[in-house]
Amino acid sequence: MLGKMFFETLRLGEVSNSIKFSEPLIRNADILSFDLKSIKSCFMPGNILPMPNGLDGEQACQLMWYSGLSDKLSSIGLYGFNNDNKSVGAQLVAQMIWYFVDGFAQRKGDFPKSTVKKYLKYTIQLEEEGEYELVFYKSPKSDRWWVEVPYPDGKDARYFRHLIVPCSYEDYQLASSGEMPDIWWHTYQKLI
Repeated sequence: MLGKMFFETLRLGEVSNSIKFSEPLIRNADILSFDLKSIKSCFMPGNILPMPNGLDGEQACQLMWYSGLSDKLSSIGLYGFNNDNKSVGAQLVAQMIWYFVDGFAQRKGDFPKSTVKKYLKYTIQLEEEGEYELVFYKSPKSDRWWVEVPYPDGKDARYFRHLIVPCSYEDYQLASSGEMPDIWWHTYQKLI
């Protein structure tokens, strides 16, 4: 269902393999809901249904740091907390909140809202994919990346002719090698 609706998703294995791929998705979020049941039971022993698999404590803190760093994020919630006898889960939640606050304190204010003139611009032609022109922007403040996705012809685009969405350097590299990045394609499909 999520695939048919063109939602961006990351499976646990992808997050565990390289958590940095979650950063652009979190950077584009307005609201974040963190279910504490997604954390392994050894890091959150008070969970009602303990699971041997899930995020570890370090990954949970890293996701919270990315959340704090996001200029667009306006609301966050941590849900499903149940305390344990030794308060291990409470300590992890406290650390997660600390990482969020640390990320918030380091916000760069570089989410491109109205102008991208101060950004480094990279244009790539993808001819094998139907002659798409992909425009990437790199922030000189944070070295983070965004990609421009045009509104399809005929769509009501009174205010915008394109949408700028967060992406990763790896998305830029993928486009440079002649492949369409998933983030661009999913966003374009949502606009159709």
